[in-house]
Amino acid sequence: MILPHKILRLIVIFCVFAFLFSCQSLKQSGIRKDISKEIRQSPVFDSYFVGFSLYDTNTDRFIAGVNDNKYFTPASNTKILTLAAWLNLGLDSIPMARLWKNNSNLLFQPLGDPTFLHPDFPNQRFIESWQNASYDTLLVVRPDTEISPFGSGWAWDDYSYDYQAERGIFPLYGNTVYISGTESGIVANPGHFGPFISTTANRTLRQKEFNLFEINDLQPPGKKPLQIPFVQSPELTIRLLADTLKKPVVYFDGTVPAIRSGIFNSQPRLPVLALMMQRSDNFIAEQLIINAQLYKGFSSPESFIAYTNRTLFGNLPDSLIWVDGSGLSRYNMFTPRSLVKVLEMLHQQLSWNEITTLFPTGGVSGTIRRWYADDTPYVFAKTGTLRHNHCLSGFLKTKSGRILIFSFMNNHYTGSTNEVRQAMQGLLEQIRDTY
Repeated sequence: MILPHKILRLIVIFCVFAFLFSCQSLKQSGIRKDISKEIRQSPVFDSYFVGFSLYDTNTDRFIAGVNDNKYFTPASNTKILTLAAWLNLGLDSIPMARLWKNNSNLLFQPLGDPTFLHPDFPNQRFIESWQNASYDTLLVVRPDTEISPFGSGWAWDDYSYDYQAERGIFPLYGNTVYISGTESGIVANPGHFGPFISTTANRTLRQKEFNLFEINDLQPPGKKPLQIPFVQSPELTIRLLADTLKKPVVYFDGTVPAIRSGIFNSQPRLPVLALMMQRSDNFIAEQLIINAQLYKGFSSPESFIAYTNRTLFGNLPDSLIWVDGSGLSRYNMFTPRSLVKVLEMLHQQLSWNEITTLFPTGGVSGTIRRWYADDTPYVFAKTGTLRHNHCLSGFLKTKSGRILIFSFMNNHYTGSTNEVRQAMQGLLEQIRDTY
């Protein structure tokens, strides 16, 4: 028999818990209403299609949402998916190639590594290893299938811009020509392209199907070089590689040995992933999807994306319409709340130091270094911009110390992107100060 005073104590305990729960519910309800009201009454947000989702990592709950179940064009927010997909491989370094010894030669099967001979990665372990070895010839395994140099839904006429370098199974130099000014003229890297650069043009471009370049705005010595993508071909790959290795390089069309190969790793993962996220590097993003595809044995980047969509991202609130690794395609469509759940996966997998290293920091680094100028940075997020579309998704640290995850997606505005940024900043600052 339960004594009356024990019954009374149980009732008191129950009421306290019920009160605390109701207070938390009211607080969340208030935040939801305040954010919804702020967005709906804003003259900026009211002029186009906007979606917002906010998630509290302390309580593992969504605490606000406006159009968070609607689909938006994410632009480079797509790189958040690429980051999660590549990290799911469980690797510490970028796998560059499968290698077999073939008599006095080396058999080399490329794995789409974006860093090979890339100027941003001066430490080239394979080149150092090759120079210290005694192989006669590099035998490059010819791929079974080709990869389209451009993704589905990419702009067809952006082929000569540095943000749309071609994709490939065996990229070299970022598939880009770097053209610098010197006191005595121009210098091209790779040097192979020097004779094919004209400096008498009234514009800067590359012919669509040929590696013939025209420039008119070369930076003076010491400044950042011009970057123009080049057209890939199997013959060009062999030529460029032979020029670098100073030994014969040929394609191998025979049967790859059945014995298990060794994997040659190039760069530690964190600097590569950070460059993709901080600079919003489309080439690295696309190549990391190809890298994962080849490492896992899929026939195409599209088949790897479809597999990852079914498995790693199979339980998201809304299914993903996911096409490429970079977000260049306007065919990509995600909902804000699904992006938030992908970010939650990353929050569970990575340390806070890794998150703040990978994601641009407001007022400090990356694509939001000029935003959110503040003594204490509080936003760590990935931007995504296409014409008339701008998104920002990532992590927000409140003044009370909570870590929130958010996705802010803005589509089809006709005004300036800066106006959209300022409106987002105002709302994010309110959340930082009040939650």
